[in-house]
Amino acid sequence: MIIGAGAGAFGFVKRYRQLNSEDQIEVFSKEDQPFYNRVMLPDYISGTQSWEQIIKMKDEEEADCNILLHRGVSIVSIDKECKKIKDDRGTWHDYDVLILATGSKPFILKDTPKIPGIFAMRTRTDADHFMAHLDKKGGKVVIIGGGLLGIELAGSLMEIGIQSCILQRSSRLMDRQLDSLGCQLLHEELVEKGIEVLFNEEVDRFLGEDKLTGLRLRSGNDISCQAVVMAIGTRPNMSLALQAGLNCKRGVVVNAYLQTSDPDIFAIGEIAEYNGMLYGITAAAEQQAGIVAAYLNGDIATYYEGSLPMNLLKVHGIQLCSIGISDAPQGDPAYEEVIFIDRAKRYYKKCIVHQDKLVGLF
Repeated sequence: MIIGAGAGAFGFVKRYRQLNSEDQIEVFSKEDQPFYNRVMLPDYISGTQSWEQIIKMKDEEEADCNILLHRGVSIVSIDKECKKIKDDRGTWHDYDVLILATGSKPFILKDTPKIPGIFAMRTRTDADHFMAHLDKKGGKVVIIGGGLLGIELAGSLMEIGIQSCILQRSSRLMDRQLDSLGCQLLHEELVEKGIEVLFNEEVDRFLGEDKLTGLRLRSGNDISCQAVVMAIGTRPNMSLALQAGLNCKRGVVVNAYLQTSDPDIFAIGEIAEYNGMLYGITAAAEQQAGIVAAYLNGDIATYYEGSLPMNLLKVHGIQLCSIGISDAPQGDPAYEEVIFIDRAKRYYKKCIVHQDKLVGLF
């Protein structure tokens, strides 16, 4: 049994079926959708990718993989003593092995009013409601958060002729993935494309009664806008794990085989905490899924040792990829930085080497 239908669940199904075609696999998805690539939602909004293009597994492929995908069915509780899970319709399901792949939920600012015009961007439903709300003549869209999702969404809005403004709490964009010069060059690229960026700013209040009309910032300035999208990060969706009494810290604590404190329950993807680390990237979820699939088929030699941070920004006209660390520890002679730069062309490559090993690249 798998709870969740994101990248981790899909990766497990594909890998497990390469190793075992007989065991029964059931997947419970809160969304009434097939497996799809949620990181492509900005492209879905711009029309660069159609819905059919971001679907990962069509109906006939589900049959070929011999899986049962319960669409639009949520799991509300786990009874790990009896090895049962209960869905939101009151039905109990028995399991031999349970995989938690519940992902994360978007962080929403405190005291956000429930009025039309304020969105998260986590599911197809979020994207559809956002697109239905947009008016190409209705003014700009404010995106709160200058990470990958926020920047990609701004790029998608640019593609369809809607002005956007990124509101960033800190003084740098993608500050976890880039060094200060990389952040500066990215900012210059975005401004050149007509995307406004406001640094060191936060929302003081949302304006409008029946619908959103704008924002008041902590600086005292007002921004008129037709919509706001929260892209300020996510939190692991651990409610089921906590209810089941599993060991949880920042995420659901797992060992090198992705087992939780209950050996018959595994956790993969954004909720899995290994050696104090959470990996919120698709590649990590797929890697973890492959290890669980191998372990359940008797391979104890393959185990998880963490994932390499890797981020690719998908904005038309900008080529940006970040792998590993972005800055060498200050004052440590064991690290060496190799830099190639042409500032006029905004060409910038940086390699970080530690003991003859490449540990950072962008």
